[in-house]
Amino acid sequence: MPTLVGADGARSQVVQLAGLPIEGESGLGGAVNVWFEADLSQYLAYRPGVLYWHAAPGTPFLTGAGTLICHKPWTEFVMVIAYDPATETIPHTEKFAVARIRQIVGDDTINPKIKGFATWTINRQVAARYQDRRVFAMGDAVHRHPPTNGAGLNTSIADAFNLAWKLALVIHGQAGAGLLDTYTQERQPVGRLVVDRAMRSATEMAEVHLALGFSPGQSEEEGRAALRGLDQPGPAGEARRAQVRAALELMNYQFNAHGFELGYRYRGGAVVPDGTPEPRPTRDPELYYHPTTWPGASLPHAWLDRDRRQVSTLDLVSGTHFSLLTGLGGKAGPKQPPPPPTPPVWPSTCTPSAPTTDRSTPTATGRRCAKSAPAARSWCAPTGTSPGAPRPTPHSPPRGSPRYCASCSPRGPRNRYDGRPLPGVMGDVELS
Repeated sequence: MPTLVGADGARSQVVQLAGLPIEGESGLGGAVNVWFEADLSQYLAYRPGVLYWHAAPGTPFLTGAGTLICHKPWTEFVMVIAYDPATETIPHTEKFAVARIRQIVGDDTINPKIKGFATWTINRQVAARYQDRRVFAMGDAVHRHPPTNGAGLNTSIADAFNLAWKLALVIHGQAGAGLLDTYTQERQPVGRLVVDRAMRSATEMAEVHLALGFSPGQSEEEGRAALRGLDQPGPAGEARRAQVRAALELMNYQFNAHGFELGYRYRGGAVVPDGTPEPRPTRDPELYYHPTTWPGASLPHAWLDRDRRQVSTLDLVSGTHFSLLTGLGGKAGPKQPPPPPTPPVWPSTCTPSAPTTDRSTPTATGRRCAKSAPAARSWCAPTGTSPGAPRPTPHSPPRGSPRYCASCSPRGPRNRYDGRPLPGVMGDVELS
């Protein structure tokens, strides 16, 4: 059966030639990545993070002077500079890049080595359908968005797996060709979800700058005067500080949105209903992951004993085999799983097996985990916390109780982490 799969990026020729309609807006902004080397250990080693946002008086309102992405602690980085291509140009010159890096760091004596430039465009687009007959598209070809929430790569991996196991069954004669039609039914709503969340997170970042007292077109002196208001005693100063805390709390929807990462569900496609209503969330569905065995949800993790070794439920399903998960003794579980934090009981439901890639999350990654020291004066954006790392209170579990996050568990996401955002891991704001 001839099949074409287009994974050819945001300028996809496959999408264009197949006539797959793209919905949304393009060219909402521009950005330049500057790859460089510089030893910034003295500034960052004591407050480790993966992303560093720079906010300073007199710099562009939304983005500041730029964002640093740490690729190799603490000597190799990518600086991201967002700009409006209608009114600005960013020169790809060493002179410009060195000056901007020095501005972000606040040290005119450093001599960064510039290794490369790359320009990209901010879009808000998703394909209305991901296929036309036997032509399929996936990844950035069908969902295009800014990098906020870190969702792009893992959404693309989930697309690939979802289509791969279905193609395998059809090609080997184990399923009819109609199974392939469920690819769009399942993955397109997830793509739209990811695009919309990424754009909301990008716009919500403006709340931090507003809370600091910055505004578009503001001079450096006006910005510094606004910052001084944060140090004032009395009700006015308290209100300003509360505004900053609220703005930073909003950033949980970008950096700690475990419900968004793990909790999306397929409500159509290759899903066999079990007759139970879809469980309703008991807390914010974007921030908190609600594990459930409702058909269409990602398989929750639970530790099991098998042949004298501990295994995860996620390791019991693999490839294109089908697996039957039941209650104790092979009996059916209850009609609805008990509410958290009670461990889930498996209903007798037969669903296609899938590896962790597809069932985990559009944003689960194996990136380096980091948190900023409480005393650090930086707005560090960790990708999560790893097992064994110190936990902030009041949400820490009892000693000895394991917790895992979507981004950083060693073998994939585990639902024994209750999904609560971890206040305090982002530090505060760099005021240079």
